[in-house]
Amino acid sequence: MVGRFPIDGSLVSGEAEAARLELRRLAQRLSEEIARRELAEAALCAQGESHQKETAALKMLSACNEALVMAKDEPSLLARVCEIAVDLGGHVMAWVGYAQDDEFRTILPMAEHGDKAGYLTDIRLSWAGGATGQGPAARCIREGATVVCRDIQDPSSGFHFTEAAGRRGFRSVVC
Repeated sequence: MVGRFPIDGSLVSGEAEAARLELRRLAQRLSEEIARRELAEAALCAQGESHQKETAALKMLSACNEALVMAKDEPSLLARVCEIAVDLGGHVMAWVGYAQDDEFRTILPMAEHGDKAGYLTDIRLSWAGGATGQGPAARCIREGATVVCRDIQDPSSGFHFTEAAGRRGFRSVVC
């Protein structure tokens, strides 16, 4: 007999039910252990993704600081910051716009980089309070705070250029 089971595979009288119960307990413990490990693995993956995003953000910040120190003029600084946001930050497109104090309260693009395919020439940006001045860039200028739109198709985002953005594959905006 090996453990509780005879070598020939037959069970001694009365032990069949006990063996089935023991196998069920083992299967249950194994199932619980697998579930516990899967949860732990998922948590580690989430931490890893979060850590990767933090590392990328720090690299981007460091590169922007370096660009600030090395810049010869404002236009080259703005262009470099846009390049960094795309190349290190993983954004599809980056641009910098200045709020103009003109009649239309225009947002004037000063620098851009990435897969834009004429996007900024297809739209007219304003930070005025009207319908077209409710988008993320306008809110960012008026409120002086970062605005994140995870889904520009969501009407509550205030994003007005969904067709032009959608043609270029844009789905979210950070201003």
